[in-house]
Amino acid sequence: MENCLRERENPLLDAEGLHLGDETYTRIVLTPLMMDFGYKTKTAPGSVKPRRFFHYDFPAGKPIVEQVVDVFRAIRDYRETESDAGLTEKYPALDVSTRRVFEIYPFLALNPAHYTKAKVDGLLQKYFAGYTGQREDFLAQLGQFDGDIDHLGDHVFAGIKVYPPLGFDPWPESDPEAMAKIDALYGTCSEKGIPLTTHGGKGGFVTVDRPWLNAITDVSKWAAALKEYPDLKLDLAHFPLGALGVKPLIPAERQRQQETLALVLQYENVYVDLSCRATSDGYYQALKSLLDALAIPDAQKVTRRILLGTDFAVNLMWIESYNQYLDLFSRTEALTPAEKHAFCSVNPERFLFGG
Repeated sequence: MENCLRERENPLLDAEGLHLGDETYTRIVLTPLMMDFGYKTKTAPGSVKPRRFFHYDFPAGKPIVEQVVDVFRAIRDYRETESDAGLTEKYPALDVSTRRVFEIYPFLALNPAHYTKAKVDGLLQKYFAGYTGQREDFLAQLGQFDGDIDHLGDHVFAGIKVYPPLGFDPWPESDPEAMAKIDALYGTCSEKGIPLTTHGGKGGFVTVDRPWLNAITDVSKWAAALKEYPDLKLDLAHFPLGALGVKPLIPAERQRQQETLALVLQYENVYVDLSCRATSDGYYQALKSLLDALAIPDAQKVTRRILLGTDFAVNLMWIESYNQYLDLFSRTEALTPAEKHAFCSVNPERFLFGG
């Protein structure tokens, strides 16, 4: 990804920094959103097909623990290698003193349904007991992984990622045992200001049947959660503005858009992001139209809650490269320079690190 930003034909990243819109940034914060494809709530392969899950009933080849180890080893290795390592003729050579540009702070994947209440409490204690939300505390831990997951603790995860299409129920109010675990999660996040990002919509990686999917991905689930936890810092990902900016929204997506927008306007810590969907200028044009249609105070409030995200490399199904995705954002005339700076820097910094 770093090399891609330096492509000779259209470099966004050079010795001065990353050029987006009218700004130049010397650092890029990445937040890999981990996903737990765990098997804890399914029956064993070959047994009776469980309710709510599709045909392929065997587990992911690599458990979440091994995925975590891989991610933190990769972060360490990235930080330890020189910036010109592995460059080909496609990318300009760099001075060996050039610093790595990415700061990488993953989000912990968590589905409380996979764990006992004691285990959920233990995970929150292990990774967030001393959470401050301060960037310098995360930076101090960056690249320090020694290979042992038991040695990971505070300020290695910048937040928590939940994923309803994999079976996460944001508000299982009819199940007291499940609600106890949800209360532990939302209570901790609200108290400490821990960012929580949820997959938005019914698409993506789906492992539950259609009726259950429709139920647990409905925006009303988050409306109920926010009514009880109004301070929850929540990003509802993949804000719908047309089908990837090409076609008008279908009625169900239009309803999701309006219900999501209502939560942004009602709660001070609710955000949306543009990840994956913003793969054409039509998406940004639709965003401009939406903001222009709002009353000025509402438009200003929404503008403060929009996060630029990439969903790299999933967005490669609709756009050629990471470089092209950011270049599209940089060049669009649908957004003002101030809006671009807010979406890619000011708002994400507030979401991740407070302030």
